[in-house]
Order: sequence, then C-alpha cells, then structure tokens
Amino acid sequence: GSGSVHPGLSCLGRNGGYWLGSAAADIPMLSIVEAVEGDARRSRCVVSGLPCDPEHRCQVHEIFAGAQEALISRLAEASLDSALKA
Repeated sequence: GSGSVHPGLSCLGRNGGYWLGSAAADIPMLSIVEAVEGDARRSRCVVSGLPCDPEHRCQVHEIFAGAQEALISRLAEASLDSALKA
C-alpha cells in the first residue's frame, strides 16, 4: 500500500518509487532540504564544533547566524517548481 514518507512532500507509490504529496509550487525548497538533512538550523559553533552557547558566543557567531537565517528564508520562499524552472 502507499504510505507517507514526508507528510505533504512525498509518498510511496503503489509499485515502488515516490510521488509528490503536494503540487511542486506548494513545496518549499526548505522542506526538501530538511527532509533530507534534518533541521536546517545549525546548533553547533562553526569555530569550536561545540553546541552554541548563548552566554559566550564566538567572534563570528553573528555573521554565521545572519547568513544561516538568510539561507533558511530564501529556501522557505523558493518552491520546488521555481527551482525546476530555473
């Protein structure tokens, strides 16, 4: 039978394979990235590799946090359909 693989993103087909659970225009690229990679937000410091410590941020934290938020925002705005047409 068919079952959800990633709700709203893809489902198992009756004979194997996958099909989109929503229209490509309704699937944000962020959903695809997170389905494959997990949460897109880094929780580790890029300098030390340790979990980010809000009390003792490294020298580049604000730069990387801003870049991360810009990437996440862009991926959330772009749909699978727009990526396929690019």
